[in-house]
Amino acid sequence: MIFVIDDDFLMAEVLGGVSGKEARIFHNGIDAMKALNDVTPELIILDILLVGPTGFSFLNELQSYDDTGKIPVILVSSVADGVKVDDLAEYGVVAVFDKALILPEELKAEVEKWTTKA
Repeated sequence: MIFVIDDDFLMAEVLGGVSGKEARIFHNGIDAMKALNDVTPELIILDILLVGPTGFSFLNELQSYDDTGKIPVILVSSVADGVKVDDLAEYGVVAVFDKALILPEELKAEVEKWTTKA
């Protein structure tokens, strides 16, 4: 299972569907962080600009715990231009995609790299 965190309701559903995995959708980082008390996803797809705490705040919180700090994160955002994986690797970021340019097959391939086959 993966988590998709995006405050754009339609985009969250699209990202979850395109991923090819069972996805739990969250529209803010606070609800997603609470859900981590019950389940640890294989991967998180995260928007940067969220209502409330930003995706960067969520990443920081995620890294403050040993178990959640190991979850790979794919950033998918409209402000992804200039954001580099190398700059955020210490936060578990494994890929960065621009919402306007991402192709479904690119996202699905990246999700498959970081999750088990099921």
